[in-house]
Amino acid sequence: MMVRAGWRGDYRCRVCRNARQRKAYAAKRRERLKARRRRIAGRRRPPRVDCIWAAGHFEGEGTVSIVSNGARPFGRPVASLCSTDFSMVDVFQTHWPGHVQRVTHRSGRARDLYVWRINTLDGIECFLLDIKPFLKSERVRVKAALLLQDVRERAELLRTPQVQQRMRERHMKMRSLNKRGRV
Repeated sequence: MMVRAGWRGDYRCRVCRNARQRKAYAAKRRERLKARRRRIAGRRRPPRVDCIWAAGHFEGEGTVSIVSNGARPFGRPVASLCSTDFSMVDVFQTHWPGHVQRVTHRSGRARDLYVWRINTLDGIECFLLDIKPFLKSERVRVKAALLLQDVRERAELLRTPQVQQRMRERHMKMRSLNKRGRV
């Protein structure tokens, strides 16, 4: 250990300090991942009947996607559902808390639209794990699996070039699956 003149405390090289910081960050990351796994495993699951109903309704009226804007180069995962009947959206909000928004048409002649969105990593993973076994459409199952994979990798908080490349590839694949006019 070297002591620098005029320095309070001990002076250590930058390489050693960075190594300690990386090690400490890795330990915190492991603890966060363990806590996340415990939260997801210990969550309160909705009744099976509600999961089946939600999967069917979600296939018809909902979508999963990776939404990007200029600020986030890799986007963020989102699951959303739109309906003109608030009671439909309320079931989703009750079992999988997210954000409900009421959208009114400017002319006032159209019915109000209620949009349920969930964009937290834990929330999306819980929702997809609950409804995934009951999804019938192959395209929706592929999208759900893709988003679930994306959410799990984002939760690990790694930003290596390989992870970033996989995130870009999933984003592009999700865009092609969500493209309008696709049969």
